[in-house]
Amino acid sequence: MPTELENLLNANYKADIIAWMRLHPEAFDEALALTLAERSPYSWRASWVLWSVMEKNDARIRKHIPRIIRILRERRDSEQRELLKILQNMHIPTRHEGPLFDACVDLWRSIGKPPSVRHNAFRLIAALAAKYPELRAEVALLTRREYMDTLSPGVRHSIQRMLQTPKL
Repeated sequence: MPTELENLLNANYKADIIAWMRLHPEAFDEALALTLAERSPYSWRASWVLWSVMEKNDARIRKHIPRIIRILRERRDSEQRELLKILQNMHIPTRHEGPLFDACVDLWRSIGKPPSVRHNAFRLIAALAAKYPELRAEVALLTRREYMDTLSPGVRHSIQRMLQTPKL
């Protein structure tokens, strides 16, 4: 039998779910559990809402960063996009930066993926390359024409703007 949160995730608009989540902060853990579980359609909708109600570097998510990185490649496109957005809001411990970079490169290089997934993967790639200048050469390889041509014009423009930042 679906929980109250699961029913809300299936039947309401995002704004209504967010309002409910703010009134019921105890549901955060259930939303996080659904995000980490592979339970379609709840997983992607829970991560979609979780991203909107989480705090920057949310302590409730921090211990789940390794698992989020591990499951990133396995999930459907919509879940990948939302998991990437959650990770963008988190401070990634140094020991998890390598696996995150590798996962994001794999998603970015998958030119059949929706531009929104690839864009969010690239945002994390760019953040890591800004922190570690030795990755800049790899970023240059990742922005060759073969990877950029399949993007929508808006996403391509956003990536080009990221590339113009002084740290890249």
